[in-house]
Amino acid sequence: MDAWWHLFKKEFRLGMPAMLFTIIAFVVIVGLAGYFGIKHGQGTEPAIIAALILIPIHVFYLICYMFDSLQKERKKLHLWLHNPLPGYSLLLAKLVSGLMAMTITLFLCCVVVFIGLNFQNDFREIFDVFTWPNIISTGLFSLINIYLLALDFCIWFIFLWVIYRMLSRRLGGLISFIISLALFCLLVYLENLLAKTHVYDVLTHWGRISIVDIVSGFNFNFSLDPGSHIPADTTAFYLGSYVFEAIIVIILFLISSWILDKKIEV
Repeated sequence: MDAWWHLFKKEFRLGMPAMLFTIIAFVVIVGLAGYFGIKHGQGTEPAIIAALILIPIHVFYLICYMFDSLQKERKKLHLWLHNPLPGYSLLLAKLVSGLMAMTITLFLCCVVVFIGLNFQNDFREIFDVFTWPNIISTGLFSLINIYLLALDFCIWFIFLWVIYRMLSRRLGGLISFIISLALFCLLVYLENLLAKTHVYDVLTHWGRISIVDIVSGFNFNFSLDPGSHIPADTTAFYLGSYVFEAIIVIILFLISSWILDKKIEV
């Protein structure tokens, strides 16, 4: 455990420039939005809206963080791969480090939005309609999905990266990239085919949770007109689909770790 902890601290230091760049970019974007908002008589509303928009963009944070981290390892890949820890430990150290950095930047966005909701007069009217339980439940639901999507994208990227590294030593960079991209497209196509089958419905359509239960009190009208062509499932999601995607991601991570241990030469 001590060896992994030291590796994690090394990974966090390696990713520090990327995190600082993200924080600086956040301050600049929100600051400029606030400056122009005040200049044009809109107060700090644009800054709050900018921070709110940056929150869902975090679904791409981990994949960018991992890309930057692996690019930095490229010139000294032999040192990283010769670490006595198994491949899954090496990848987990990068993932946890990325999650820590993502949490810090996401926290900053949420703080700005929270302050705006409480102290900006135009936004304080929200509390006349919504309640704290509504805001907290919807916020947590949104944040959980942001983290899950970010992890999903990141694990797929790791999988494609190890495939690319495995092939590049034998086939060259361009051909390896094309094959890796083709493999990704094939897997997405097969997953889409599976999603249209009855088997997929059986595997995923259980644990129905209504979105109305999460955002109830927001005064949104989720009732569907009897003649509407919108299916009722648009107001719900299934826990089974999350479990199914989690299994896929775990399998991809294990395959990636095995390839990193056994097939990538330096």
